[in-house]
Amino acid sequence: MANDFDALDLVRGENKARSYNKKLDELTQRNTKLEAQVKTLASLLGDMCVQADEDTPSSSRTEHFRSAMDNAYEYLEKEKLI
Repeated sequence: MANDFDALDLVRGENKARSYNKKLDELTQRNTKLEAQVKTLASLLGDMCVQADEDTPSSSRTEHFRSAMDNAYEYLEKEKLI
């Protein structure tokens, strides 16, 4: 009977390890996908800022627009995305 409990403990341990490894793999894949999405979004944001900066004369920019552009550039530089 003690052997039955040992075998049951072994199976439970293996199931927990498999479950943990599966969850870890899922999280790793999700993290990889999110990293790719962040790079894509950062690139698009950078392109949009450059285009808006080139296409909008400074005299036509509102304070909100200037502030949003500055924040976007600061974020991209801080995160070393540009």
